[in-house]
Amino acid sequence: FLLHCYIRYVASPLSPLLPVGSVERPNTSSSSCPLGFYSKEELKPRLQRPLQDPGAPGAHGKPFLSGLMTQQEQQENQKG
Repeated sequence: FLLHCYIRYVASPLSPLLPVGSVERPNTSSSSCPLGFYSKEELKPRLQRPLQDPGAPGAHGKPFLSGLMTQQEQQENQKG
């Protein structure tokens, strides 16, 4: 079975969906940036994170109720 698949793969022309060129990212770093350092464009996230909604539900679809915490939980919350 594997030999049959390999022969069909080798004998078939390349798929038009496969990339023809290099799959590496193009070098977009500025020449003023020394080796080992990143430019501001490279440090920006690729996708921007959406703003958080403070009224959005927490775990299990329920809001986080901070008024019902025990004294120990409040101290842990203050410590971080």
